[in-house]
Amino acid sequence: MARRSLGPTTVAAGPLDFTAILVGLSTLMMVVLFRSRLPTRGAAPAEEWWRINVGRAVLVWALLEFPVVIGAIALFATGHVPVFAILAGLAFAGLAAMSPGRLAGA
Repeated sequence: MARRSLGPTTVAAGPLDFTAILVGLSTLMMVVLFRSRLPTRGAAPAEEWWRINVGRAVLVWALLEFPVVIGAIALFATGHVPVFAILAGLAFAGLAAMSPGRLAGA
């Protein structure tokens, strides 16, 4: 039976780790920018708000998932778990903070 391993996990960060964190944080800044452009629902029905803003909402969620992908690539390339944990934690916190109800301002 063949086994595959990423090798030993280490804590020391290298240039790829810093690049991954920088790209992940840049993506989160873009999320803040796009989120600020989403209007609040106000008195309009929820269906109307979602019909108009579904594309922007999906873009926000896709951008929130991107740091996890970058962290996974960094984990595979370097074996450094802390970088992946930082990026995944930030992305999951963002997904929790920007649930569908919160995006619509309900």
